[in-house]
Amino acid sequence: MTQTTTQTPAYNELKQRFEEMNLLGAAHSVLLRDAQTVMAPGSGDQRSRVIGLISKIGHSKVTGDAVKTLLDQAEEERKYLSPDDQKNLSLMHAYWITESCMPEALVEEINSARMQGRQKHNTDSKKGDWANMKPFYQRAFDLQTQAAHYKQAALGMDTPYEPLLSYYSPTIDPTLIDHVFDELSKSLPGIIETATQYQEESPAIALYGDIDTEDKTEEQIKAEQTNILWRKFPMEKQIELCTHIVESMGYDLNKGRIDWVEGHPNTSGNGQDARISVWRQADFLQTLMAAMHEAGHAIYLQGLPEEFDNQPAGEFFGMSVHETQSMIFEKVAMKSMAFCEYLETLAREVFGLPDDPALDAHNLFKLMNKTTPSFIRVHADDMTYPAHIIVRYNIERDIINGKASVDDIPQMWNDAMQDLLGITPSNPAEGHMQDVHWPYGSIGYFPSYALGQIGAFQLFEAAQNQHPEIQDELREGNFDTLFNWLRKNIHSRGSLLSYDELFTQATGRPLEAKPFLTAMQNRVAQIRPATPEQNAAHITRKSTPL
Repeated sequence: MTQTTTQTPAYNELKQRFEEMNLLGAAHSVLLRDAQTVMAPGSGDQRSRVIGLISKIGHSKVTGDAVKTLLDQAEEERKYLSPDDQKNLSLMHAYWITESCMPEALVEEINSARMQGRQKHNTDSKKGDWANMKPFYQRAFDLQTQAAHYKQAALGMDTPYEPLLSYYSPTIDPTLIDHVFDELSKSLPGIIETATQYQEESPAIALYGDIDTEDKTEEQIKAEQTNILWRKFPMEKQIELCTHIVESMGYDLNKGRIDWVEGHPNTSGNGQDARISVWRQADFLQTLMAAMHEAGHAIYLQGLPEEFDNQPAGEFFGMSVHETQSMIFEKVAMKSMAFCEYLETLAREVFGLPDDPALDAHNLFKLMNKTTPSFIRVHADDMTYPAHIIVRYNIERDIINGKASVDDIPQMWNDAMQDLLGITPSNPAEGHMQDVHWPYGSIGYFPSYALGQIGAFQLFEAAQNQHPEIQDELREGNFDTLFNWLRKNIHSRGSLLSYDELFTQATGRPLEAKPFLTAMQNRVAQIRPATPEQNAAHITRKSTPL
């Protein structure tokens, strides 16, 4: 019997190189986070140069002919490695191929285009001038198409789009995405229609209560609502409530940090230093959703396998899985009726509002699960959000695969929005120009948002089937069983499994749309007081294909 060991010279040197790259990456992360949170505005140019140099040094550690020689030598020694180390070696090889298969000039042009595309989008996207923005979209798609063809050939993939998709959603089968998204496209319009009807029959009480709107402009009304919310939910109390909940979720603040910011929420770092930023919102539910979402990301980082720390096998498994870990807390647990019962008690105590009708558990449930077709993706609710992603996925896939062009984007976008949500943007700013992803070159990223959402519901369903006590624990604000299940089945796996293996081992089957659709139907049934049998029958009649 062959003895397995990791003490092979070439593999050990590769491990050292990847560790050095990731340690440099940790420095990059801290510097970038500092720039986003506390750095002085005039320090940006110097910081960009420092970050660029760190990235260049890190990249050089794991690319080039010397690394290829080490990889070839390690492959000859593969039989002496444990199965997990063999997987780590395979991931090293895939990384080298992906990073080395393109001409250096193309890589430099892509990086330059990214910065220019982001800057142009930041300054001009809200103007809605497509003729002005289109050249930046065209350049990004042209460059990413070139990169996609190089990567397709090097990795032996079926279509040019697949390597771009795989960068954010490793090993996932594009046909699985097509199948899941087709199911959603057929079922969601009926569920959304029914939810809208029920909301009209049983509207939620706004957190700001009733205000007099007579003879007031929209801006005046909004300002009054915001002032009321800040008085009812002061930020210091919101921080108290959110911190208590994210620590209950399992976020270890001994290896993390929360910054309360005006900008967009985000997570950065690694398992030893997982930091989150949460935006300050007058509506405490918006603050809490961001806190639970980002804490879910951080908890995932903190649970990755320590034995492969700073190695490819110990990294998070793409954004599709990363998003499941944020959304299982924010979109599944938080928006359940069970958690709303706990949140009512906690919110009344923290904010000193024992008799406020808006904090009733059922009202909180209705507020968080309200659905309204809208144009802007980042403001979309849980039921309509997948439609926004499906629109983008179909467009970017067809352009990269040569079945459509940048010229087709406006019409493809508007047609798809009308088909899926029954609305058509009045201008490009609220339509195809709203996201920075395409001019920045992040093509292939969008599907991970919806895959994370769909996957979160499937993972939660599996955890609850194995541990029915989870619902009762959520009523007490207790996440321990859910946390432990995720640690065992997702976090500790790192990147050691394929996408299908991860879901099949955790849930008994590959990713599918059914758990999400069932959950949405159940939520619709809870929006108004009625028997589940009545609501289920009504939803069934409404959920017809397009």
